[in-house]
Amino acid sequence: MRLPQLNRLNFDQEVIRKDGLVLVLFHSLCCAECRAVAKSIEEIVKESYPVTVGTVNSDWNPQFTASHKVDHIPTLILYKNGVEQSRILGLHSKEDILDLMASVK
Repeated sequence: MRLPQLNRLNFDQEVIRKDGLVLVLFHSLCCAECRAVAKSIEEIVKESYPVTVGTVNSDWNPQFTASHKVDHIPTLILYKNGVEQSRILGLHSKEDILDLMASVK
């Protein structure tokens, strides 16, 4: 499964203007921790949790990444109704991500 790609052109539409929870992974293709987090997010999507997901490739979008104050990858940012609620850095399990989502509801 490939997670939707986000960038400066579609971020407002796909994240800021969305109702509900949106989970955004800032990552790099060459980062093993990022791939592990992406795999956990894919499992969450397959299990039909009520969250929209997307990824930002930091290598392809360095200025956009910096504009979101992301200086470490992987970074997960959770939005609710277009407003950032929480963020976590580094390698986290599926359970950690689900706990993050549950803390915002």
